[in-house]
Amino acid sequence: RLLPPEELEQQPELTQSTAILNQSYYRLLRMVNNLSALAILKEHTPFPTANVELVGWLDELVLQAQPLAEMKGVDLRFSTPLRHHIAAVHREYLERMVWNLLSNALKFTPEGGRITMKVHEAVYASGNEAVLTVSIADTGCGMTKEFAEHVFDAFTQERNRNSDSQKGTGLGMSIVKSLIDKMG
Repeated sequence: RLLPPEELEQQPELTQSTAILNQSYYRLLRMVNNLSALAILKEHTPFPTANVELVGWLDELVLQAQPLAEMKGVDLRFSTPLRHHIAAVHREYLERMVWNLLSNALKFTPEGGRITMKVHEAVYASGNEAVLTVSIADTGCGMTKEFAEHVFDAFTQERNRNSDSQKGTGLGMSIVKSLIDKMG
């Protein structure tokens, strides 16, 4: 957006510089967001929730992530058998969780790979409660069994799997876990 398309055509080296600038901006934004969320990890009270229509809202979040996926050459999809589903959530924190999960999927999925966010049918528990599952799957490198046991620990990152895997704070998944716990 900073350079007109005709200027990029005349100077192809600007395309790479622009991609590096975009990637650096995205990493800095993610780091600032994760560091600002550190206070969430220390809170011990549940968050207030409000009813949100999740299917359309999550679809919009995936659409917002499309440019990042396209820039990386990754196929990003949203899938659900549900037309609508209203759930009591803390919208801001649920959005942070989704962005952290999508960000990790984008970070570890190579060019030509696929990321799929799915909202599964609600499973009704006791009384009036329903459990709705949102999953994000990717065709990335995965993680070792040993690291999976620590994936939710703050400041934890798996090393030596992928050169891109070491670019982050190691807070994303611990923030996701903390938010899930606090939203019940």
